[in-house]
Amino acid sequence: MVVRKLRRTLLRVLVPFALVFAGFLVLLQTALFQLNPLKIGFNRFDFQDCTVFSKGTAGTFDYTGVHTIMQQNEAGHGMHYKSKVQVIICSQQSDIDKYLPLLDPIDRRTAGSFAEWPNTVYITPKVQQKYGANPGPIAHELSHILLIQNFGVLKIALLQKSSEWIPEGFATYLSNFPDYFPPERLKAEATAAGIDMVNGRLFGSKSDSDFPFRVRFMVYRGFVAYLFGTNPSTTVIQFLKEVCEKPTAVGAVFQKNFNKSFEYCVKDFWQTM
Repeated sequence: MVVRKLRRTLLRVLVPFALVFAGFLVLLQTALFQLNPLKIGFNRFDFQDCTVFSKGTAGTFDYTGVHTIMQQNEAGHGMHYKSKVQVIICSQQSDIDKYLPLLDPIDRRTAGSFAEWPNTVYITPKVQQKYGANPGPIAHELSHILLIQNFGVLKIALLQKSSEWIPEGFATYLSNFPDYFPPERLKAEATAAGIDMVNGRLFGSKSDSDFPFRVRFMVYRGFVAYLFGTNPSTTVIQFLKEVCEKPTAVGAVFQKNFNKSFEYCVKDFWQTM
C-alpha cells in the first residue's frame, strides 16, 4: 500500500517535470537556440571575441574574418563590444522559421541575415549564395549587436521604431554593404522609386514604410554618407552615441551636434546629390 502511494506520488511529480524538461529541450533546439550550449549538428569554431557555428556546407564564408570585421566595426562606431558574439551559419532558409519564430514572417522570407539580442547573428544560405565572401552582410548585423550591447535593446528598439534611418543607415554605410546603388546613382534611383523630395523628409511626401527595405536602406546609407561627407567623422560618431542614449530626442540631438536641423540637412542632401 505504501509502495503504491509512493509510486503514484512520484508519477505525479515526475511526469509534469519530464514534460516541462522535454519542452525546454525542444525550445533549446528552436526559439532558444542561441542559448543552447551544444547546438547539435553544428561545427564550432572559437575565436578571440566570437564563436562561429556552421551547419552543412559553409560556402565561401571566411570564419577567420569575423574578428577583423568586429575590429573594423569598433573603429567605425567609436565603441567596443561588451561581450563575446556568436555567429550561426544556417544550412537552409527555413532554419530561421525555427530559430526566430517571433520574427515577422515577411522578414523571415525576404531577409538573409538577422541580429538577435544580445549577441547573436544568423546568416542564411541566401547570403552565402548571393554575396559569397563579401563581409558586408555580417558587418551590418554586427553593427546592430554593437549598438545593442552598448546602449541596451530597449533604447535601440525605440530608435529603430522612431528613426530607422539611424541604426540601419549607419549599419549599411559603415559595413560597406554591397547590395545598394553607388552615390552617383542615388538620386536617379530614388526618383524612379517614387520619392518626390519635396520637403525636409527623407522620403518626401511619403512615409518610409511605403517603400521596400532595399529602397529605404539605399536612402539611409546615402544620408549617413552625406553626414560623414559634410562633417568631421568625430561629430557624426558623437551624434550616433548621443542619439542612441536619447532615442526619443532625435531632433534635439541632431541640432546640437550639427548646428542645423534635420529638415535642413535632408533638403541639402537631396539638392547636392
